[in-house]
Amino acid sequence: MTTRLLTLGGYVAASIIISAISLGACARDNSSETDDGAGGNTPTTTTTNTGGSTSSSINGVGGSGPKETDCTNGVDDDGNGFVDCDDFACKCTTVCAKPPENSDTACGDNMDNDGDGKTDCEDPSCYAHPAVTVCGETACDDQMDNDNDGYTDCEDFDCQTDTVACPDFELTAAKCMDNIDNDGNGYTDCEDFACQYLGVCPDVESTDAACSDGIDNDGDNFIDCEDFSCQKSNVVTVCEGSKGSCSDGIDNDGNGFVDCCDHACRYCSGDNPFSVPTCGKCE
Repeated sequence: MTTRLLTLGGYVAASIIISAISLGACARDNSSETDDGAGGNTPTTTTTNTGGSTSSSINGVGGSGPKETDCTNGVDDDGNGFVDCDDFACKCTTVCAKPPENSDTACGDNMDNDGDGKTDCEDPSCYAHPAVTVCGETACDDQMDNDNDGYTDCEDFDCQTDTVACPDFELTAAKCMDNIDNDGNGYTDCEDFACQYLGVCPDVESTDAACSDGIDNDGDNFIDCEDFSCQKSNVVTVCEGSKGSCSDGIDNDGNGFVDCCDHACRYCSGDNPFSVPTCGKCE
């Protein structure tokens, strides 16, 4: 069976691969693209770590010259022809964030709720979100790629909860604590990279409590949301970087950028473009 990165190796091997991507992914938390005339790069202060994570804090929006200083005043502050939330410098701020499209209701109403040009199951925030059931692989034993994402049946992570058709996933708390190498990749329970982000491994910083206490709980020299294990944990809501936190309409890490506008979720510039599934691929 073709497997993905999470089941291809242990924590160390996979961390090396993903950390290389993450170093480019989170270097800045605002894009330098100027498609709508906003112009300029965002000045940032970056904290780059070698333990698998890069975090960013944003000191401003826009580049050199005038900036859109107020995104709600009805004025084109920087004189580029775009006012408030129509200006690229404002689009990624909390005041201009669109409602999330990440539930069965929102993903089945024939509306583009989050204003990204994609409706319902065409939107990655729908078909890649772990809580959405109306999109994705609808059958895990029909030898078909039902959601057209390139993965069939048990190769697709949508099937991870179908324990009858796909009993070998090591992606549940129970299977990560049973002393069995369920997926047969040579790593058992918390040794398996697939278990690292479930909040059940005591030596990994991957819960809301551990990722917001100001302590380097796992001793890797990275604290809270600077730690890659906090960003990517499926159960952490206080940091940005997982499929859920990157599509919930919330600025989880408090840096002023919401969901796919945060480069912990999506970074398509530089040598290592990176995007979580709910933010879609970098073109």
